Amino acid sequence: MSRAGLSWVVPAIMFGVIFCLGLGSSTAQASEGASGRSPASLERLMTAAEAGEPAALAAVGEYQQFGWGGLSPDEAAALDWYRRAAAAGNARGALRLGLFYNGGLGGLTRNQAEARRWFSQAAEGGEPWAMQHLASYYQQGLGGLPQDRSRALHWRRQAAEGGVGEAMRALGSAYEIGEGGLSIDLAVALDWYRRAQAAGDPRAGVEVERLERLARLSELVCLAYIDDGLADLRAERAVLDALPALPRFASAEARARLDGVGRDIAAEMRALESAREPFAGLGQITDLDRYHIRQRPSETGTVIAARCLSPTGS
Repeated sequence: MSRAGLSWVVPAIMFGVIFCLGLGSSTAQASEGASGRSPASLERLMTAAEAGEPAALAAVGEYQQFGWGGLSPDEAAALDWYRRAAAAGNARGALRLGLFYNGGLGGLTRNQAEARRWFSQAAEGGEPWAMQHLASYYQQGLGGLPQDRSRALHWRRQAAEGGVGEAMRALGSAYEIGEGGLSIDLAVALDWYRRAQAAGDPRAGVEVERLERLARLSELVCLAYIDDGLADLRAERAVLDALPALPRFASAEARARLDGVGRDIAAEMRALESAREPFAGLGQITDLDRYHIRQRPSETGTVIAARCLSPTGS
């Protein structure tokens, strides 16, 4: 069986990467479980902080900001600790200070130039989340930086390799669309999406599912072809069912011809439904599937029929 061609419904689907520069993921990261953050731990940290230990200064700031160790949350007090930690060269303190300027916390006026300054210091100091924020600043040209997708990609990769799930997902997107000078590589994109999912990024699972489906594009072409054929045959069946009500089809001879056409339609539908069975696990064809099919090198209806309607499918 073959059909003359395909008539695709073309959706206007665009996708891109939106980078959130507020406190979303960073706040979640900061608010990780408080096991071990007891008053006794705070007392030890406070002793080290008062002695000028940079890491302890930043840690006490986090205890103060999030109300750990029996403290009441106090952003203004936390800000003072973060300033001291950042001034002492601590990357964690610089990250926190950048977040405070980025979000206008602790009584600060929101200042992206200052946020960029501290994100840069923290990123250079090896803080992965600062690398992610700095990448986003380069991506969007914020804080006085030029928009530079190549530099954004550099820092995104560093953050991803440092274990930041959000950066892993963004790096996967860069490979998927060929951003920042990368060549499009769906296999590498899927690998980064899977890493992001394993790292706990809440949006990565959707990307994994989508790309795993896209990897079966050849099968999706078959499913779309078959479903379009079934839709056409159902429309023909509906017209055929209405014809006996017309006077010109009242004769026994005309009815016999209609019955013959009906049997042909039923046989074609059975054949298509049988051919569809190997692709049933794909579910229903979506608008996004059809968008990707449109991007695929075209095949004639005859070629698709030969490939998709065989007993083994493709």
